[in-house]
Amino acid sequence: AKRYYPALRREDAARDETESFLSKVYGGSLGLMMSAMVESRQLSESDIAELSAILDKAGGEGE
Repeated sequence: AKRYYPALRREDAARDETESFLSKVYGGSLGLMMSAMVESRQLSESDIAELSAILDKAGGEGE
């Protein structure tokens, strides 16, 4: 039996694909992508809370 192992970790592959998508579809603009997502559907309170928590965490990393 042969064993195969991934060349990349799942997290690395997901990050690379996300960056590629963002670059191709939105010209690398995260703000443009978020704006399109907000305009295309109504966000639930849970979605807004999750996004706020992510932004709060990102804002606190420089401190």
